[in-house]
Formats: sequence, structure tokens, C-alpha cells
Amino acid sequence: MRLNLIFYFIFLSSLAAGDIPEHSAPIDIAKGVADKIIDTATFEFKDITNGEKFENINGLPLSPDIRLVSKYNNWKYWNGVIHIAMLALEKSTGEKKYSGYVKNTYDFILNEKNLQYFQKQYYAALTGKVDGRPSEAFAALNGNTNGVAFQQFFRLDRLDDCGAMGAALIEMYRQNHDPHVHKTIHRFADYIKNEEFRLEDGTLARIWPRQYTIWADDLYMSVPFMVRYAISMNDTEMLEDAVQQALAYYEYLIRPDVNICYHCYYSDTDENGTASWGRANGWFLLAYIDLLSILPEDHPDRNQLIMNLQHFIKGITRCQSQTGAWHQLLDKSDSYLELSCTAMFTYGIAKAVNQGWVHKDYADVAEQGWKSILSNMTEEYDVNSICVGTGIRPSITYYYNRPAKMNEPHGLGAVILAGIEMTNMEKYKLYRPKIMKKN
Repeated sequence: MRLNLIFYFIFLSSLAAGDIPEHSAPIDIAKGVADKIIDTATFEFKDITNGEKFENINGLPLSPDIRLVSKYNNWKYWNGVIHIAMLALEKSTGEKKYSGYVKNTYDFILNEKNLQYFQKQYYAALTGKVDGRPSEAFAALNGNTNGVAFQQFFRLDRLDDCGAMGAALIEMYRQNHDPHVHKTIHRFADYIKNEEFRLEDGTLARIWPRQYTIWADDLYMSVPFMVRYAISMNDTEMLEDAVQQALAYYEYLIRPDVNICYHCYYSDTDENGTASWGRANGWFLLAYIDLLSILPEDHPDRNQLIMNLQHFIKGITRCQSQTGAWHQLLDKSDSYLELSCTAMFTYGIAKAVNQGWVHKDYADVAEQGWKSILSNMTEEYDVNSICVGTGIRPSITYYYNRPAKMNEPHGLGAVILAGIEMTNMEKYKLYRPKIMKKN
């Protein structure tokens, strides 16, 4: 009895330290992370000079000091991933609050008065003028629009600004067919078709910070939107474009010796960047998973896409650490263990197993990844060790030194998705591969 009490108090002390018990149901973990986001995402504005909060901005004079309170209801691509995860969570649990949260967020952003106020704020910050007249307050920003709410919505000069948020918006449009949403979706489709920069062979590319560079990140910032748009709007041209992007990015970015991705490809010098950054590889995997999940079964390139996915999963599996997590730099064991790529790989591999795209033995890889996620989460569902936003650099030291933070939104959507697919793996009895007994 005394021994049992000792173990009981040891168990309680481990909870106090913030560890999630390993036996916790994956779907409960996914819901815990999602619920924490919902509880945190207050739909309010604030004056950063005095901290005063407002439920709406009706009647407020235009000021550069009016900002959003919550990071979760801004127009940012990482919130698009969270929205996609929330919608998937509703499908898995039947709980309407998750799609309700996504709808509330888009209603908040696309509210005509909110858009009008912040669009005016955006152009005032950009030009230093209000209604054509110089403004000392806005001129002091020197053209910096980073603090403006919904900045990426107004900017629309890169795939970051439309792809992920647009993909989730299409999912919402399927439910309510809001004409205002329809107009926004078509605006993004037109941008990807006609305005986003491309190489001569049609591959999507960036012009900043270096002209015509392919980023692994951009496969996710484009393809999930493109394939959803193509199927929803019966746009065969967009569907073929999405497939060709996935095939081209594989050719440009995969390291054939190890089957993982470089972060980027420089078209001006015909060479790859130095780093196999973890989250860039995660974006690459999620894009393939999304594409294969929606692409018609009889598409002529489907088998090639699955073969690419199989090679890639084999490559990232070989980079998994002894803890079950993956490193910030996949092939550099002296770089820190990073949770956003770990969650992305756990989700992607589990989904590939559940769909039969890879052998079911890879379930063990996903299970070890899931255990590492739990070991980096507190009992309050705070998630540790998520790398902040990261661009491309020629120095690999840049990647080593990127900070990792708790509850950085770049990784939270992937944690929710991982919990959902690990739950599916349990349903299919693939969570632990069976060991054959010798006679």
C-alpha cells in the first residue's frame, strides 16, 4: 500500500511539472490544444498606447495605434493551418464549436467596417498620408505595415498572403456559399494564376529576398488552396497546375542522396540553399498530403505523386532522433529538437499510413513522433519548442540560432492534425505494429 502511494505521488508530481501522460487519448490532446486557442482568441481591438480595448472600431478615428488583441484572429498563414485543423477536428468529433470558431474568425476579418478601417490604416502606414494629406503619426512608421491588422490580406504580393487562409476559406464557403467569401476566393485564385511570379517552366517562385527563388514552404502556401479551388470550382487548369507544382518542387528541392528537401533553390545560380530546415520539409509533406487527399483517384500523375511521397517519408524517417522528435536542421543532430516539424511529420506519416500510401510499419515512426510531442507539452496544453518564422539565408548558422518559443502559432495547427490522425491510426489498429511470434 505504501509503495502504491509513493508511485501515486510521483505521478502527481509529474503532472505538476507539466507533462501530459503518455496514455492520454490523442483526440483529447488535439481538443485541448484547440480549446486553448478558442479560449484565447478574443475578438477585440486595443489602443497600444494606453491598453484600452474595444469590441468594435465603429466611430474610432484612424490611428496607427489601433491593433488586434489576439494573434489568432489575424490574417496570417499559420492561422490558416489552425483553421484547417479546427475544421478537421469537427469532422472527427462532431463538435460544432470548432467550425464555429473558424466562421467567427472569418466573419470578424471580412466584416466590411473592419476591412475598411484597416485597409485605410494600411495605406496610411504605407504612404504616410491620410486621405491624401501628410500625417505625422503615420509618416513615423516609414512605410512599415507589419503592425496593421490583416496586413497580408491587403498586401497580396506573395503566396503567404492567400494560400493557407484561402484554403480554409474554401472549406467554409462549401458550407455557407457566402458571395463575399466567393469574391475573396476568386481574388486569390486570380493572383496565383496571373500575378504570382514563376520560372520559365511555370514553377511558382518568390522575388524576395532574392529574385526567382523556390521555397519549399511555398508548396504548402499554394497547392492546398489550388486543389481545393480546382475541385470546388471545377477548374481543371488549376488542378493540373497544382499537380505540376508538386512534381516540379520535388525535382528542384529533393536531395537524392537522402530524400529530404533543401529549403530553397536559387534559379539565378542554379543551385540549392545550404539548409534542410525542418519546418520547410514539413510544409512540403503537408502539401503532398493535402493534394493526394483531394486529387481524383484516377488522375494520371497520382501514382508518381505517391512514389514521391514514399521516397520523402523514407528520407525524413531516417532523420528521426532517438527521442522521436526531429531536429531544426534535419541532418544536423547538434541542432535543437523542434516541435512544428515534428508535429507535421507525425501527422503526415500517420495520414499516409491510414490512407495506405506507405507501409503500415511506418505507424511506429508516427507513434514515436507523437510521444515526443506529448513530452514537450504541459498539462495546460502549452506546446514548447516551436521555431519562430524563418526566411532563407546562405548561412546555416542562421537556422541553428532561430529562437524557439512556447505556443508559437506556426506549429499549433499541425499538433491538432497530428492528434486527429493518431486517433485514426488507433481506430485502424495501426498504432502499434504487431510483432510476429516465432514458433
